[in-house]
Amino acid sequence: MFVSRCDEDLAGGESGLGHLDANIYIDYHRYMTSLPDQLKLLGDPTRYKILEFLAEPVQACCSRDDGVCGCDLEAYLDLSQPTVSHHMKQLVEAGLVSAERRGRWVYYALAPGALRELSAGLERLAVAAELGAAATATATATAAA
Repeated sequence: MFVSRCDEDLAGGESGLGHLDANIYIDYHRYMTSLPDQLKLLGDPTRYKILEFLAEPVQACCSRDDGVCGCDLEAYLDLSQPTVSHHMKQLVEAGLVSAERRGRWVYYALAPGALRELSAGLERLAVAAELGAAATATATATAAA
């Protein structure tokens, strides 16, 4: 994932990592990976719409054939560049989206592994709920007999 100029301060400074070159890639998972944080991000309709667009880009909105760039999202969402950048920074920091700078453009893509982990976390909750419901039904049937 691409480290933007804004992120250089996050990686440098007191952490002892020093100044990062603009072409260094880092793993944002260490900053925000908890299931509740990711779900909170996806609770925003705009961010969810961004993920849907990245999953199935509308070709009429894409200005280039080599991926989805920030300007494509601006056109699709009818939002300003700062607003789109804010949403994308949050999605990238959560590890749900990757970003890559190519020249003056930043291209975004879904992070399938992170989305699978999110799905697995929700699946664990569903299984626990089913097991709890089955145990309750068994206890109710036993008590009634």
